[in-house]
Amino acid sequence: MIYPFNERGDIENVKNTALWSIYHRVMAGDETPEDREYIADKLMHNSFSNTGIPLLGVMFDFSELGLKPYVVKQFGTWSEYKALNKTSLRAAILGRVDKIVQID
Repeated sequence: MIYPFNERGDIENVKNTALWSIYHRVMAGDETPEDREYIADKLMHNSFSNTGIPLLGVMFDFSELGLKPYVVKQFGTWSEYKALNKTSLRAAILGRVDKIVQID
């Protein structure tokens, strides 16, 4: 789902962006491993949502895709992330990862 999340958000402004094309490729099932990595990285590094990626006041919500919750142990600390799969999450995380566990 793509929707404006503030008063400046306009879907017309994001129609020619890379995220727009990635979103539609993923929804059609034609995504590449790089697309999954991009999604995992952007989900990890935004503070608005853990299931969507904000861009210019518009939220690209990937919750319909069945994002899976994972806990990651890195540098002695556990953190929770959501990603499409474990491989894309591992690729998006910088540094040494001790353990990744999917939460059911």
